[in-house]
Amino acid sequence: MKRLWVILLLFSQPFSQTTVAVLEFETEGLDNISSSALSSIVRREVRNNKEYRLIDRNMMKAVLEEQGFQQSGCVSSECAVQVGELLGVQKMVTGTISALGSLYLVEILILDVGTGLIEKSEMFEHVGRVEELIKPLRDYTKKLFGGKSSDLIENTFLYIESEPVGGMVYIDNNNIGSSPIKYKVKPGDYKVTVKTQGYQDWMQIVSVELGENKVLMGTLVKNEPTQGISAGGSGIGEWVFWGISQQDYIRLMQLNITKLEWSETFQPNNLTVEIIDDYKSLKFPKHLWVTIYKTNVPTNIANLYNQWSIPIDRWSNLYNSEFGKIPINIASKYFQWSIPFDDWSDTYQSGVPIDIAQIYYQWSIPYVNWSDTYQSGLNVEQIRSLENNHNLNILDLIGYFKQIKYFGFDNVQTVSLETKYLKWNLNFNEIIFSKAKLLNNITVDEFIEKVSSIEGGNDIFFTNSIAQLNKKTQIIVFDYFDEAFEYDKLNVKINNFRSDLYKSMKKQVSWKYLKPLSENLSIGNLILLRANNVSNADVANLLRSYSKFIFSE
Repeated sequence: MKRLWVILLLFSQPFSQTTVAVLEFETEGLDNISSSALSSIVRREVRNNKEYRLIDRNMMKAVLEEQGFQQSGCVSSECAVQVGELLGVQKMVTGTISALGSLYLVEILILDVGTGLIEKSEMFEHVGRVEELIKPLRDYTKKLFGGKSSDLIENTFLYIESEPVGGMVYIDNNNIGSSPIKYKVKPGDYKVTVKTQGYQDWMQIVSVELGENKVLMGTLVKNEPTQGISAGGSGIGEWVFWGISQQDYIRLMQLNITKLEWSETFQPNNLTVEIIDDYKSLKFPKHLWVTIYKTNVPTNIANLYNQWSIPIDRWSNLYNSEFGKIPINIASKYFQWSIPFDDWSDTYQSGVPIDIAQIYYQWSIPYVNWSDTYQSGLNVEQIRSLENNHNLNILDLIGYFKQIKYFGFDNVQTVSLETKYLKWNLNFNEIIFSKAKLLNNITVDEFIEKVSSIEGGNDIFFTNSIAQLNKKTQIIVFDYFDEAFEYDKLNVKINNFRSDLYKSMKKQVSWKYLKPLSENLSIGNLILLRANNVSNADVANLLRSYSKFIFSE
């Protein structure tokens, strides 16, 4: 009957969730550790995963007892699958934890009840105290059930024990504390030495690889009977009164931390010896350690904030805001480039890759324009061409990059107009296209397509001189001005067209704009005006509406 309750309970849950039961883990060599405590850690992580529905432990126990099953001794895959079938679940989780001295071997398995096969598994080693198994067990369970594997960092440890215990341990002649001690190292070769008063030094060369946990046992040979104090000196046993381990006590002594500082300031605020060691090495002022710790900002990030002179009272809010999502390498560049902190998030959200942003910075393009510049479609080489090949002021042209790209600046072969005339022509193109009568049905896209088919043809939008156009582009000009390849006659027609514009503008445009407006209208704009039969009076009105903006004093 109770099994029926379990099945009914499962069918009352959302169909998208996978049902899971967790068996007690098999333990070997862990006499004082309950397998229930370890499997409970796994249960908690499965329960926190919304994609899975965990069977209640008491309900599972009741069903198994009713069916005459005992979890103890159910260590094989076949047994686990049989239990899963009784419970009516889809997945079963089981595992083993074995101890070899201070080294623990852990394996976690997910079994598919339907197929009876092992679906996924994770195995890892752990060296140190058994209590320290909690975090890796949680992490690997998360990974097994779809968590981010990037959260798991492969650490390499040396675990050094000695007989007698309490020997001072040195790695490459650097004192790291007293044995037994767990010490994080990088992959490589190390000389490990253990020293104890009255004993001969013990030494071993050891090699460790990434992710390896290596246990060393140093048995020291006694020189002669000794009495009195041991390697701990006159302070032996003092750590008991501090409420810490012997190695933590030794490290605090090395860091010049007093008992009063530890008991009244650091310990009550949950600062560990490792944190104090980090803060000391980073040269954080001692009176700020508790304040820094309470910001909950990781030590490496806190170090950068400190270097960047960000007030500590802003650290927590910054780290938990969009600001905190900026990768450190990019944030460091923004600091180097003197971008105000309050603008970092917007700058990062612009989507400009850091290598491109660095070039924009070198060119003194304001960071508020980075996004528009990047979205314009002009690549770095094309923008560099503005300044280097065409002597144009890129800062003055930032707002025109999209138009420059549209009109084919990347194909320009000749000397362009001055910056102010180029801007004026690019904007005037758009005005012409919106006002033209299109009697000859010449659209901007058609005209650009026609000139773009010729190498350097887009020069027609960037020059006011026929002589600066190549021969093929000149043929287009002859065609639109109805001239049969007689260069002198074409020039006369163009000059007459400009002259007519000049006369039409006299009454509508200030005299100081007349000459530059008529002389610097690009050949492409002249063609569009003439081919679309835009009257001189209309042109004058259009020019007047824009002249003051471009040629303002």
